[in-house]
Amino acid sequence: MNKKQIVVAGGGTAGWMAALWAKHEYPNADVTVVASNDIGILGAGEGTTPHFVEFLAKVNIPIERLIKKCKATFKVGISFDDWNGDGEAYFHPFSQQPGLDLYDDNEGAMVNNLLHSEQKLTTACFGDMLCKIKKAPYRFRNRVLANSLENKMLSFELFSVVGVHFDARLLADELKIVGVERNIKHVDDLIVDAVQDESGCIKSLVLQSQQLDVDFLFDATGFARKFIGKLFGAEWESYASYLPMKEAVPFFVPHDDDVEPMTLAKAMRFGWMWRIPVRGRFGCGYVYDSDYINADQAVQEIENTLGFKVESPRKFTFNPGSYKTPLVKNCLAVGLSQGFVEPLEATSLWVTYMTLLDMFSMGLFAERSEIVAKAFNEKCNDRNTEVAHFLHAHYLSSRNDSTFWREFKTKNKSPEPVKNRLAELAFNSNFNLSEPKFNRMFGNKSWIVVSNGVGLPVGYDADKRLPAFFAKAYVNNARQIAMSCIPHKHVIDYLSL
Repeated sequence: MNKKQIVVAGGGTAGWMAALWAKHEYPNADVTVVASNDIGILGAGEGTTPHFVEFLAKVNIPIERLIKKCKATFKVGISFDDWNGDGEAYFHPFSQQPGLDLYDDNEGAMVNNLLHSEQKLTTACFGDMLCKIKKAPYRFRNRVLANSLENKMLSFELFSVVGVHFDARLLADELKIVGVERNIKHVDDLIVDAVQDESGCIKSLVLQSQQLDVDFLFDATGFARKFIGKLFGAEWESYASYLPMKEAVPFFVPHDDDVEPMTLAKAMRFGWMWRIPVRGRFGCGYVYDSDYINADQAVQEIENTLGFKVESPRKFTFNPGSYKTPLVKNCLAVGLSQGFVEPLEATSLWVTYMTLLDMFSMGLFAERSEIVAKAFNEKCNDRNTEVAHFLHAHYLSSRNDSTFWREFKTKNKSPEPVKNRLAELAFNSNFNLSEPKFNRMFGNKSWIVVSNGVGLPVGYDADKRLPAFFAKAYVNNARQIAMSCIPHKHVIDYLSL
């Protein structure tokens, strides 16, 4: 029996994730990544959710390898700065609070306390406490590593799930090195054409120098969307009617490595600016609505805000949206090929992870009926749409210092599911009727954090509150644990040795 031929078109992070996961699931298959050095990848600093750390564990890549090779740092959440125009920030953390097991749902009870007393949720946020003192959510265990090959992460006691920040170009290079170590083939060539069989499945790729047989193809060609869009002509669902951002200017700012383990999303007059710490520099950029300003004006606003000159090598434009059918025949679009929204909650690789998880759970080579393929695509579409809806909610603030913010709610009408979700939260934060058809990407906690952060009404359950002295102990315990953790820089330095 011939080996299965799994081909990945594209050598960015999503492409190598697909290749490594495919080799993990099908160790006897031939896995080939076709990626031309003449094309390259988008590249930039990038943030993730904890799901990327789950991916690393699944394919047995130690996180310290990213620290050493990809300038990686840790991430416990995102700080949203000045989204109400009041100079204040709110924090969206990854994990529940540590230190109190007084109730089965002590975090939910603490949230009710804060909502009842009209306080910001950041008041009791462990992630925010860590970032204010530049600590990572780790303490050293009282143990010595058995040998130099032992995973250094075993040295730590962990108090929060984490994501990572990394240099995307270095990460793609490192995943390629890992892939080649594991007998994944890399072909540096340009794709000229695809040959389809009578059913429409891709049976081979025509390259400039050779032809590759294909049993299953991952389209990871980024914004080119060479197969899912250009070959198969899948239907595109645009989110532009309620997510109007369509341009961004990236730039870099050096730092001394003593940084908070967080991504910063700072609201600007016509959009927002990201700041992602990797070793040695921040990867930054301004995402804006080009109906109001151009790239030169965006750079001027950046410089006025930061107080120094920046160099932006380029601008890039995008159309927020996704394909309704990322799986067509024997081809699955992953990463930017499947869709794109602004990186406001670092969802790109999270969506990639969930897409691959569902695909490999279903089986690449299983006999799939049209009904099963339709269900898979509906699940992907539901996931992408929910992300877009959640991002829209971030803009429903009271900021009004520019025409962009003053006109946002009238020009960019909220989708009905967003209205329904916010109405439920205003009634009671524990109310949760409007579940998506499949899995929820962002649960109640995330919607509550953002709604509370931008000043939208959030109701509470008066019967599920902590007594005042327990609530005080909850905050004090979290603060004491944060104080006892190791500085983020020290953790990174230790793992880099």
